[in-house]
Amino acid sequence: MIDSFRGPASQIRERWLFWVAAVVGAAQTALGARLEAATSDYWPTVGAAWVGVLFVLWERRAATALRSALAWRLLGAAAVVVSLGVLARSPAYRAPDRVLPLLAGLGLFLAASGLGGWWRERTPLLLLGLPVMNPLPEAIRNAVAPTQVATWFAMMIGRAFGYPMTADGTILRVPGGTLDVLNGCSGVVSVSRLFVLAVLVVALFPTNARQRVALFASAVLVGFLVNAARVAVLGVAVAGEEEARFAFWHDGLGATAFSTATTVLAGIVWWLALMFLAPRFEEPQGHVAVPARPGWFDRESPAASRARPH
Repeated sequence: MIDSFRGPASQIRERWLFWVAAVVGAAQTALGARLEAATSDYWPTVGAAWVGVLFVLWERRAATALRSALAWRLLGAAAVVVSLGVLARSPAYRAPDRVLPLLAGLGLFLAASGLGGWWRERTPLLLLGLPVMNPLPEAIRNAVAPTQVATWFAMMIGRAFGYPMTADGTILRVPGGTLDVLNGCSGVVSVSRLFVLAVLVVALFPTNARQRVALFASAVLVGFLVNAARVAVLGVAVAGEEEARFAFWHDGLGATAFSTATTVLAGIVWWLALMFLAPRFEEPQGHVAVPARPGWFDRESPAASRARPH
């Protein structure tokens, strides 16, 4: 009732943390996109992480009152400025750029609530840590890349469609040529992208244990199998000695189509998991069903946030 009588200026003051985070997130995403030689995953991951943070902050609305001491505010503001300044001065993408969104988040929540704000805002900070692991560091990618397994699955998919293929380690042998499957084509990149989206889903929506297992397991399966299908298509192009077709599916619009299909297919699987693995409550006569837990990180509900006195 009281909220309806508050003016725009009052609402902006209550949601100051949301608006500041929106400006910082937009600036970091734009600065990340302009970096030379930046991997295609860096700035989209930064943008997705900040969108998730804004979603959480908007839910809390009036629960973002400024509670920190002046020293924490100055230190937090300095961290945010440094995170933006480093990105603005960098002409090209570098590995330390991965931690800059997290640094900005730590500074933002330190300025808002002091050191205690870091635990209270653990969900947004988890989201801002996603760029640390995606894109995967090259050393980790090479260590975990299942390249031989991807080659074998590509062979099986090709054979299923009538194309004679043989897997020899990481080499896919086809009539008229061979395809050397590198670690970057093992599927680990697609899986890491889907993991980012799965973490967003788990952090932002109520899920139970079965749903979380289904989300992350399907991220692995969908990312890996769709990539194996792409490798099989590349093998067919090699067999036909079609260089233009190979370039199209390797790094042209065909590769983008496979990436889009991976995301869409994963989204459909996740929707089914959230729908059919949701807890079902039987309501006995004379009793009230107990609602499900609010979510993995037990965030405050908007109603509870608004009810807290300032």
